Amino acid sequence: MNDVSKPKRRWPRIVLIQLSVLVILAALAEIGVRVYLRTQGRPYDSEGARAALLELRSRSRDFVPRAAGAGSEAGRENDAQQRILHPYLGWEVVGSVEQLAAEVTRLGAGAHDGDYEVLIVGGSVADVFGQFGAPRLEERLRGDPRLAGREIYTYKYARGGFKHPQIVFAVQYLLSLGFTPECVVAIDGFNDVALSNDNATVGSNPVLPSTMHWSSLAMNGAVDRVGIELAASAIADSRSVENLTELVVDSGLYHSALCGTIAFARTRSLQLRARATSMEYSKRLRERGGKLVTAGPPFTGKGRPAIEDGVRAWEQGSRSLRAICEARGIRYVHVLQPTLHDPGAKPMTAEERDKGRIGETWLEGVTVGYPLLRAAGERLATGGEDYLDASRVFESATQTLYYDNCHFGPEGNKILADFVADHMLH
Repeated sequence: MNDVSKPKRRWPRIVLIQLSVLVILAALAEIGVRVYLRTQGRPYDSEGARAALLELRSRSRDFVPRAAGAGSEAGRENDAQQRILHPYLGWEVVGSVEQLAAEVTRLGAGAHDGDYEVLIVGGSVADVFGQFGAPRLEERLRGDPRLAGREIYTYKYARGGFKHPQIVFAVQYLLSLGFTPECVVAIDGFNDVALSNDNATVGSNPVLPSTMHWSSLAMNGAVDRVGIELAASAIADSRSVENLTELVVDSGLYHSALCGTIAFARTRSLQLRARATSMEYSKRLRERGGKLVTAGPPFTGKGRPAIEDGVRAWEQGSRSLRAICEARGIRYVHVLQPTLHDPGAKPMTAEERDKGRIGETWLEGVTVGYPLLRAAGERLATGGEDYLDASRVFESATQTLYYDNCHFGPEGNKILADFVADHMLH
């Protein structure tokens, strides 16, 4: 009886041995990853990994990607950034509609007539500037003796994906509602070249609003089975990014170099695939919905011709916005934003090179378009426009500022805010 029972008691020891081997292998793998990263000049930083994962989650969840720590505790679904159709602007986000409803109360009471109000418009970089750069800009303006005793108030109406024609419409719309800013600051340029090239790639006129952003809202009735599958695939990948980053961050697994490295590589791969699928979805909608809706007037083609169209729209839109503002005695400051892949704009750190990977159409938009934007900006300045070329504001900055291929966090926005403030107060 004793002899029969002995083999049955061996399994706990076998399981224990197997678990021990697994722990030893995991420890060796962890050490190996840390040694490898250190030899590559990139020692593992668990807090940096956590920040990177939060940024990836934000880019998957939010319409405007945020720097690490910005809204990182928000719920899984950020309803404020859900896009909706807008009759003037192409699209809006829920949060801005709610913001507008709250700020309209400032307009008619008369209690704020003595305030110095600044209206910030542009694309997603200007939107992030509204969060991280506007407080510094307000601080600088308050310190100017010419504005002593006046309250400084910033209206933040930049929208992710907006190009300059939409910015003109946005300002005109706000003025029509009764806004009376003393100054309009437009920070843009990237979307006008990168997203114009995106449009042409999927068969939409470069001057139209970004097809990737609005076509799905306007063309829901044109979705077929393939379109539904593409949309579902993009959403599934985005959900996977959220789930994986949430698991790794909330469980503390990001402290492991092995887990953190694998999680970051996987989430970034999912995110890139989701964006590619979204582009295919936009193209499918255009094909199914008919060219009259999303294609717009005939255009020459993608690449340099599309980018030139975008630059022309940027330049002409700026002239129009200047005229709108001058007719009302409003100062208009037009700022060409910096961007990571503009050659000579910034010494790229290893972290920025790793996080800042960019699609082919966007890269072409930047490398071809930014010299054209600078030349157009010089024409605007020669014509008397209050124009500020900030495309080289980071050229001597050796620290990491960008958290993806075009957005920069708090430190970069403070640098840009000081640059803009120096210009405005000169």
